[in-house]
Parts: sequence; structure tokens; C-alpha cells
Amino acid sequence: MFDTFKKEWTEAITNLTHEIIIKTTEESTYGVGQLDVDKKYWCIVTFCSLNQVIVTCSCSMYETNGILCKHSLYVMKKKHVQEHLSHYILLLLYDQANRKKSMSFENASQSSCMGVS
Repeated sequence: MFDTFKKEWTEAITNLTHEIIIKTTEESTYGVGQLDVDKKYWCIVTFCSLNQVIVTCSCSMYETNGILCKHSLYVMKKKHVQEHLSHYILLLLYDQANRKKSMSFENASQSSCMGVS
């Protein structure tokens, strides 16, 4: 999971660009994608920072996998959002650690069950 995040982050800082679609004081909407890809394939990222930072992307990676996509990370980087980015990274690391503990527990349970006749 962390490897996926690392891949998304690397692409966000090296391989993307944007164009402003709508910008108000409360909310901004961007088209985000690669320079060499037709803009009709770019994702739409909405960034809102009224009371708290909320970033949504049309690719829905965060909603489906729990990992911020390269498009959202790109916009957060451009908007200089660091404290919320740290929060997402800590949640990701916490989730990964819990999965490893759960897998270790399942393996231990299976091993002990196999020894019982």
C-alpha cells in the first residue's frame, strides 16, 4: 500500500501539469494530467479549503482504495498543503501497520489450529 502511495507521489511531483477550470475564494477546480496526454483524459480535481481541506478527484482512487491519487497530491503540493498531507501519510502508515498485525494474527491462528487433532 505504501509502495502505491510512493508511486503516486513520484508521479505527482515529476510528471503532471494542470489548468484552472474554476477558481473562487472557497473552492478551486483543476484539470490535472500529463503534458503528453490529451486533456480529455485528464482528471478533474476539486480543492476546497473553507473550514478544512477537502480534495476530491474524478478518478476516485481515495474513495475506492484509501490512497490519495497523483492528481490530488499534485494539487495539494501546488497549494502548499503540508499538514493535511502529513495526516494522510500517517493514516496510510497506520492502516498498513494494522494490516500487517492482522495478517500475523491470522497466520498464528491458522498455525495453532493445524496442530489440534
